[in-house]
Amino acid sequence: TESSALARIDPAFAFGKFLPPAPAVPVSRPATGTFITPPTRRGSGDLKIRNGGGDTTVSLVPAGGGSAPLFTVYVRGKSDYTVAGVAAGTYRIYYATGANWNPQRKGFLNDCAFNRFDDTFP
Repeated sequence: TESSALARIDPAFAFGKFLPPAPAVPVSRPATGTFITPPTRRGSGDLKIRNGGGDTTVSLVPAGGGSAPLFTVYVRGKSDYTVAGVAAGTYRIYYATGANWNPQRKGFLNDCAFNRFDDTFP
């Protein structure tokens, strides 16, 4: 009943024939080495990332507790990147892959996958 009344007011609103336009979603593809979360500690170590897959974000999280990453860095598919100045410690490495990076959400919009390595890394 309500949809019929709306269609009489404006035929563009016929039930089943009208969908509002999808909102514009900003997407980008940051350069390899773009920090999504800037480094919070500095040291003398390096983390060498060799990405043989698709676009990925890599997060380094202390293994001894806490869930806040020391940093998160974007690495394009089939690219390598070295993060310099990593503080000494033992870490877990988390990573996310996907397509259509949304800078406002700081995440992938499509084909998202999230994982971590089982091992810890000194």
